[in-house]
Amino acid sequence: MRPPDPRRKHNLRHPLTLSKTLLSERSTPRHEIRRHMQPNIIIFLVDDMGTGDTSAYQDWTGNRDDEQLHTPSLERLARLGVRFTDAHTPSTVCTPTRYALLTGRYCWRTQLKHKVAFGPHYPPLIEKERPTLATILKEAGYRTGISGKWHVGLTYTKSDGSPAEGWDDADVRQPLTDCPEEHGFDYHFITNRSHGTSANAGWIENRRCIGATGKNPHDIAGYDLYKTGPMNFQHAVGFLDTHLAEETKQQPFFLYYAANSNHTPHTPCDALNGVPITGQAHFKNGKRELSRPHATTNDPNGWESTEWGKQRDQVGGCEHNTPERLDFIYENDVAVGQLLNYLETHDDPRNPGHKLIDNTLFIFSSDNGAENAGKESSGYYRGRKAHIHEGGHRVPTIAFWKQGNIGDGNDATPGRTSHITYGLNDLILSIADLVGIEASSRAGFAEDSTSIASFLTGLQDDEFEPHPLVLHDDYIMGPMLSLRDGDWKLIVGQELITEDELKHHALFNLKDNPTEDERQNLIASEQHRHLVESLSEKLLDIYHQRS
Repeated sequence: MRPPDPRRKHNLRHPLTLSKTLLSERSTPRHEIRRHMQPNIIIFLVDDMGTGDTSAYQDWTGNRDDEQLHTPSLERLARLGVRFTDAHTPSTVCTPTRYALLTGRYCWRTQLKHKVAFGPHYPPLIEKERPTLATILKEAGYRTGISGKWHVGLTYTKSDGSPAEGWDDADVRQPLTDCPEEHGFDYHFITNRSHGTSANAGWIENRRCIGATGKNPHDIAGYDLYKTGPMNFQHAVGFLDTHLAEETKQQPFFLYYAANSNHTPHTPCDALNGVPITGQAHFKNGKRELSRPHATTNDPNGWESTEWGKQRDQVGGCEHNTPERLDFIYENDVAVGQLLNYLETHDDPRNPGHKLIDNTLFIFSSDNGAENAGKESSGYYRGRKAHIHEGGHRVPTIAFWKQGNIGDGNDATPGRTSHITYGLNDLILSIADLVGIEASSRAGFAEDSTSIASFLTGLQDDEFEPHPLVLHDDYIMGPMLSLRDGDWKLIVGQELITEDELKHHALFNLKDNPTEDERQNLIASEQHRHLVESLSEKLLDIYHQRS
């Protein structure tokens, strides 16, 4: 199946706006953004979810009712707001995307060139002096909180109170030395990494470990994988309740809800806030089982026509869409629905006569694509988590802000669909623009972020001139990079990171070849030689921060 034609304009000859002197030009200049009372902000970031994993995108992916998981809350959010079909994560794995979301900076600019933050003690990737989304919002008067998965590094503390050098000399009875508080969050309830690999320290709340495996004399027992979802939700709502009950209620709030689901191991809870979860997920036809065998590829024809394509698709393997995984995804859908219900039923103390939902910017997305390939998880896109192909980084993304004109707030209407191309690293500057923060003049701030605020609130897709995105994978064969510029996608090898050299692997026109069929790999085409050179130069400019 081919996707609908977005009919958007593309201009390959646009300036690269990367130097500090040009930071202010990264805001869309042609549309005056209407200023409103600063909105409350909720970013709901799930783990390992593809566009096929939600029925909010069923018309786009073409999944049948007997293969499409039903996610009613996300369907409703899409009707209220704006659904994006071409939103991307800067990386195809956890840590780099989360780093870029918070800083507006590609993670390969740090010491972590690829992969994720491994181990129970990984040094913080975000320097204390580097501004984050939470930092700038806090400085603008927001009350800031995070509940869920952190995964950008932290520092424990030794028994004598000094910073721990690793996990072996950490005393989890001591308050942490470096945690989300150092990076702009007034409140945090987190797991260090994915829930299945965070048992060493368990849950961490405001510098304190409050649940761990109990295998170490210093540990505090109580961590339970099946309680991760309810604990995240409970503490997120607790942050909101506390905010509304104190003097801070006259401040806007920012909640970063970083769900651990649906990363492996798939451990859905029995119930979330009283709503049953286990055994409740089903396809749109009402059944819990696929009516046909699981397909490990979306359209294998042509994908293996080159040795490179054959290797990229075969190494690693895929998992099936198990009932446990479906329940875990459904757990996120229920959490979204419960948060929307909270916003609809609580008065806005800053705006008498209105509910919180009227002036809350709600953004839903995923940190990368689905962990398993197959049409029911990735739609018609090739690849999955850790792959450089679209299934690895094109993710479901929905935004809603009624008073800010991001959607009409009416769930009886179909909602708006946008086909503009952007990355989650663009959200930090976009949010700064939306809330009126003059952040772009700060040295070293969000150098890889471009504001799309005008297109969220008013400008139409046909006025959009895309900016280049650098996308990064973490495949078992070695990290790769791609440049997305308009309809074109250039894929190069790990040599750019390891040896500062370009080795070309693929050139795809995503308008003509959205599934990245290897039979239409144009990298060796003489007709496209100059285009490859031009895209390569753009990639090098961004990589080396040339403007």
